[in-house]
Amino acid sequence: WVARKIKEEASGCRDVIGVDGAPGMIERAKEIDPEGKYEVVDLKTWNPKEQVDLVHSMEVLYYLGDDLEKVLNRIHSTWLKPGGVLAAGVDFYSEHKESLGWPDIHHVKMRALSEREWEKILEDSGFESVKVWRAARASAEDGTAGTLAMVAVKAR
Repeated sequence: WVARKIKEEASGCRDVIGVDGAPGMIERAKEIDPEGKYEVVDLKTWNPKEQVDLVHSMEVLYYLGDDLEKVLNRIHSTWLKPGGVLAAGVDFYSEHKESLGWPDIHHVKMRALSEREWEKILEDSGFESVKVWRAARASAEDGTAGTLAMVAVKAR
């Protein structure tokens, strides 16, 4: 949905591509948006044909396991243009206690990092102006963890 929304709303955007490792997700995207560009890829090895201004990731990074650092380094060095932005969100992180049982429930490997670890891993990958915060919370007082939102910039 993000690729579609950017294509519709971002003035000056000349190209958008949606990628996912799940064929079903790409099939669904193509059904909804037959004119869009969508590809099934292995994020551990894939690179875009040319550098981009924005990489958006939602609920993906924690599935990369021990390859997370390698992929973030590639996003920084190969995927993004100078001044490009990585915007990511995860609901599976150490402070979100309710999420920590998800790997057992869904029978999938996931890597939980703390808010500080996410910030450090982005900085260690070469990103600048790293911001990490909890978004999509009803309120800070309600006790819900919310989505961990992250924005990081590649230097110009």
